[in-house]
Amino acid sequence: MLPLDMELVLVLAKQVLTMFTLMAVGVLFVKFQKMDLTGVKYITNVLLYMVTPTLMIDSYQTAYDAIKFRGLMLALLLSFLSHGISILLNSHIFLRKGTPGKVGVERFAAIYSNAGYIGIPLIQASFGAEGVFYATAYLTAFNILMWTHGVYILKEGKKGCISVKSILLNPGVLGCIIGFLLFVTHITLPAPFGPAVHYAASMNTPLALFVSGVLLAKTDLRAALGNLRLYLISALRIVVIPILVLALMVVMRVNLWQENAGFIAVICLISTACPTAQASGFFATRCGADGEYGGQVMAVTTLACIVTLPLIAGIGASVLM
Repeated sequence: MLPLDMELVLVLAKQVLTMFTLMAVGVLFVKFQKMDLTGVKYITNVLLYMVTPTLMIDSYQTAYDAIKFRGLMLALLLSFLSHGISILLNSHIFLRKGTPGKVGVERFAAIYSNAGYIGIPLIQASFGAEGVFYATAYLTAFNILMWTHGVYILKEGKKGCISVKSILLNPGVLGCIIGFLLFVTHITLPAPFGPAVHYAASMNTPLALFVSGVLLAKTDLRAALGNLRLYLISALRIVVIPILVLALMVVMRVNLWQENAGFIAVICLISTACPTAQASGFFATRCGADGEYGGQVMAVTTLACIVTLPLIAGIGASVLM
C-alpha cells in the first residue's frame, strides 16, 4: 500500500471544504442574479492586474538568507520540471491528436493548473507564509510558460502568436521580478507601501474563490459530464500528471538534495495537483479558442479535486518529508 499522511490529508480536506464554502458564495450570487459574466470579467482584471502581482511581491517580503535562496532556486527547478513533464506527456503523447479548434484547449487544460487561485489559498492556510514563498516559484514558471507555450497551443501555432513583450510585461512575471529583486537586495517596503501591498495580496483568496464559484454556476455541468473525453483530460490534470511528477521526485530522491527539500517538493506537488487553471476559460477566449470548453474542464476538475488533492498531497508528504 502507498504510505499516507492522514493528518495532512485531513487538514487539507478541511481547507478544501472551506474553499468550496467561499466558492458557494459565488454560486449564490449567480442564483440570485447579483453577478454575471460581465462582472466576473472586471473582477478577474482586478485579480490579474493588481492582486496577482502584489501577492508575488508580498510573498517575497521576507528576510533574505542563503537557505531560503537555495530553496527558492530548487522550487523554481522543480516547477519547470513539473511543467515540462506535463507539456511533454499531454502535448506529444496523451493528447497528440484531437479535434481542430479544441485540441489546443484540451492540452492547455491538462497542462496548466489553478495554482494561483486554488493552490495559494490552500498552501497559505495549511503551510503559512513559508509555503507561499516557495509556491511563488511555481507561479513564476506558470506565468512564463502560459504566456509562451500556452498562447502557442491555444492559437495552434499561428505565426507571430508569441511576443517578448507579452512575456516580460504580463503582471504575474512583473510581480515575480519586482518581488525577487526586493528579496535579494534585502529591501523591505516601508509604510504606506508595504501594508498596502499586503492588503491587496490578501484579497487573492476570497476574490479568486468567489470568481471560481461564479464560473462553476455558469458552466453547463450536464453537457460537461456527458463528454467522455473530458474525463480523460480531467484525469490527466489532477491524477496522472501529479502522480508521475511525484514518482520522478521519489526516483530522483529530491528530498535529499538540500535542507527543507522535501517540504519544497510537497509545495510544488500540491501546485501541480490543483485543478485546471481558470485561464483555460477566459485566456482561451482571449486567444480565439473555445473558452467555454476550457471552463467545463475547469469546473469538473475543481469539483473532483475535493478528493484527489488531499490524497495526493498526503501521499507526497509521506514519502518526501
